[in-house]
Amino acid sequence: MDEGSTVQAHSDSTNLTPLNSLKWDEDKRQSFIESLSAKLNNKWVKFMGYCLEEKINDAVNLLNSSIQERYLRDTEAHADLKLHRNLLGLTRIAKTASA
Repeated sequence: MDEGSTVQAHSDSTNLTPLNSLKWDEDKRQSFIESLSAKLNNKWVKFMGYCLEEKINDAVNLLNSSIQERYLRDTEAHADLKLHRNLLGLTRIAKTASA
C-alpha cells in the first residue's frame, strides 16, 4: 500500500459514527439485544448493552461478577480434582497394604 492510499484510508475512518452518538428508540435497541442473545451468552449481551447505553458502572459490575463466578467454578473444580487425587492415593495405599 502506498502512502497516498494510507492517508485516504485514514481520512475515510474519521467519518465513522461513534457508538455513543447513536440514538436508538427502545424497540430498536431491544430488537438488537434480542438478536445478539440468540447468538451469544446472555451476560455478554447485557455487557454490550450496558456499554452501548454508557452504563459503565453496570458493565464493570457485570464483568466483575462473571469473573468471580468463573473463579468460584474453577476453585470448585480444583477442589474436586484434589479430592479425586486424594481418593486415588488412598486407594493405592489400601491396595499396597492389602497386598
